[in-house]
Amino acid sequence: MKNIEPSGFVGDLSDHQQEVLDQVTAYLVDKNNYKPYFDEWKLLKFCRAKKFKFEKIVPMIDKHIDFRKQWDINVIMGEDHAPIEHIDKTRWRFQETIGTIDKVGRPVAIMKKGIETFDIKMYDDITKDDMIKHDLIQLEFYEKAIMPW
Repeated sequence: MKNIEPSGFVGDLSDHQQEVLDQVTAYLVDKNNYKPYFDEWKLLKFCRAKKFKFEKIVPMIDKHIDFRKQWDINVIMGEDHAPIEHIDKTRWRFQETIGTIDKVGRPVAIMKKGIETFDIKMYDDITKDDMIKHDLIQLEFYEKAIMPW
C-alpha cells in the first residue's frame, strides 16, 4: 500500500507542515501584520507555493504585504477602517464580475469593462491606477466570496 503524503490543505497537514505554518503565523504576529486576511487557508497557499520552506515563504509574504499596501487593498476593502471613496468613483463605469468554477473546480472570473452605451468621456476622471484598483477590489471580493470552500 502506498504511503499518502498530507496535501498541505487545511485539516490535512503533516507535523512539518504544521510547524512551518506556525512559524509563518508567528512571523506575521511579530511584524504586526497578522490581519484577518491571513487566515490558515490563505497562509497555506503561500506555504504550498514554496514547498513549506520557511526561508522562501517569508520574502513572498513580505512582497504580498507590500503589494497590498502599495494598492491600498486593505483600505479599499475596509480592513483598515478607512473611507472607501474609490469604490464609488468606479463602480458605475464597469459591469460586474461574473464568477464561477470550471469543470475541475478551479475558480474562473470574467471581468467585462465598460457599459452598454460606451462613451470615452466617462473615463476622463479615472486613471489607470483607478482601473487597476477596481480590478483588485473585484478579485479580492471574488476570492473572499467563493474561495475557501
